[in-house]
Amino acid sequence: MSEVKSFMDSLKNNSNAKGIVYVERYPDKNSSNVYIRDYYGLYVGEEHTDHNVNIYRFAINKNTKEILYYDAVSYTHLRAHETSAHL
Repeated sequence: MSEVKSFMDSLKNNSNAKGIVYVERYPDKNSSNVYIRDYYGLYVGEEHTDHNVNIYRFAINKNTKEILYYDAVSYTHLRAHETSAHL
């Protein structure tokens, strides 16, 4: 996905944070809920020495690779989680 590649590329030379991507939830074939049965939950963020910051979340269909939703965290939201140590 171009959004993930672009984000990861933007952090290549950042000495304070590195990009992280991982699957939060795998499809569950036994679920009757289509969302849980057919979609991966993908987390994209920044890893710092003392915390992680969520930047994007995706729900991706296991068969079609369709993105069901794309959740981008706003800069304002990120600032709300900062402490004086981060400023």
